[in-house]
Amino acid sequence: KKAIELGNEEAMNNYGYILKEGKFGCQRNYDEAQRLFLMAIDKGNAKSMYNYACMFYFGQGVEIDYNKAMYYFKMAADNGEPYSYNFIGAMYYYGIGFPKDFNKALVYFKAGTLKGDSYAMNSLGNMLYNGEGLPRNKPEAVKLFKKAADDGAPCGMFCYGRALELGEAIPKNEQEAIRYYEMAANEGNENAIERLKEIRNTRSRGKSYSEKKSQSKCCNIF
Repeated sequence: KKAIELGNEEAMNNYGYILKEGKFGCQRNYDEAQRLFLMAIDKGNAKSMYNYACMFYFGQGVEIDYNKAMYYFKMAADNGEPYSYNFIGAMYYYGIGFPKDFNKALVYFKAGTLKGDSYAMNSLGNMLYNGEGLPRNKPEAVKLFKKAADDGAPCGMFCYGRALELGEAIPKNEQEAIRYYEMAANEGNENAIERLKEIRNTRSRGKSYSEKKSQSKCCNIF
């Protein structure tokens, strides 16, 4: 708090985030979080631009407003905040608040990948895997899934696990697939949790789980 009083923008952002999420024993206080983010934004803090955008995207203390979310995500991206690119790309990919546009999604996923964001890498891999907005390229997609997984993205762990389970552009390895699913599930990835349930249910009936494959796409954004 002393650092905030001295005008430290990082302290404003960090404490705002703690209040937004209710971390470290602090009670959630969205109003104070917004105030701190706006103070930091006035000083050009890109992380606060991103955090403030998230409040509008998820409806944290405010009404969901995708126009404002996009405005602040783009502001954050323009100021070098890497995580913003994946949100912008996802909004165009899924048509969240804006018309679906794979070409625009691709631009932002590529930009985020170049910035080193593991979620953007996974999203770009998803588009390559499914041939959305560009020619299908499963080998390159799987490389991106692996890199995203190695960088700690649960969605990358799940997607790489699916590629291993299905033997898509990589040798099939069902036990290794389960290991990646478990890593993703431990991080709360719902797709991985669901796939592990399917595998266990199939095994409980005395069958090899490889006899029952999920029919979903390899993976999803986020």
